[in-house]
Amino acid sequence: MSSPLRRQVAQQLRASMRRAGINGKQLAALSGVSEASISQLNQANSNPTLQMLETVFAALEHQLRLEPLSAPDRGRASLSEQLAQVLR
Repeated sequence: MSSPLRRQVAQQLRASMRRAGINGKQLAALSGVSEASISQLNQANSNPTLQMLETVFAALEHQLRLEPLSAPDRGRASLSEQLAQVLR
């Protein structure tokens, strides 16, 4: 079963490949990542390393970045406060 993040990565990969007008074999040649691995990424059937994702998306002239899910909620405990509660 694939996670929502894996499905999102697969969706973005397919869209980026369509925009670039390339297939999995061509992306494999451009990125140096095996065609089988590209296929697994496309189907959200793998647990790729960050290095692999960076390599594949760099070949498509994309970069990876992390963004906060949403603005911090002032009424919610900070991550460090949550961690302190768990460790008690």
